Amino acid sequence: MNVYEEDKHSFLKEEDGFLKKALEEGIPILGICLGAQLLAKACRAKIKKAESKEIGWYKVNLTEKGRQDPLFDNLSSELNAFQWHQDSFEIPKGGVHLVESWPCANQAFRFGRNAYGLQFHIEVTPEMIESWINAYTKSEPKESDLKDMLIESYKRKESFRKQADLIYFNFARVIAAQKTGID
Repeated sequence: MNVYEEDKHSFLKEEDGFLKKALEEGIPILGICLGAQLLAKACRAKIKKAESKEIGWYKVNLTEKGRQDPLFDNLSSELNAFQWHQDSFEIPKGGVHLVESWPCANQAFRFGRNAYGLQFHIEVTPEMIESWINAYTKSEPKESDLKDMLIESYKRKESFRKQADLIYFNFARVIAAQKTGID
């Protein structure tokens, strides 16, 4: 589904309202892929078709601001990222551009002190990727590319999990700092 398909998926309107209220109240948000696009929309940024679909493993790079952001503490400035999307978001006005890549320049942003949108997936497992391949690839990459992507997913499983765990840990620290008023 896509953010702009509210006529097909009416709950997207409710999600937009929910995110706007969470932003107003300063509730921490970590939006991943569609969640990042929904967050960007709630922040009044444009969502549009990406120049090309991204499906598979890509390198993404922290921007200067990304290298300074607590969400990416103790991470390399170049991350391995799993992508599965055809849309992209603009960085919201007042937002901070944290991660970039090619062909989809806007890979992550922060809005306010504790609302983050990540275009790439940090939550996936090889098993999830395999289920997506089985469910969604009728018109996607060639079968041999999909098989290679899945093999790569199993090879990267442990290092990718550690990278994701560090991002989750850092997000928990952002939340704790907000609760205690510590930066």
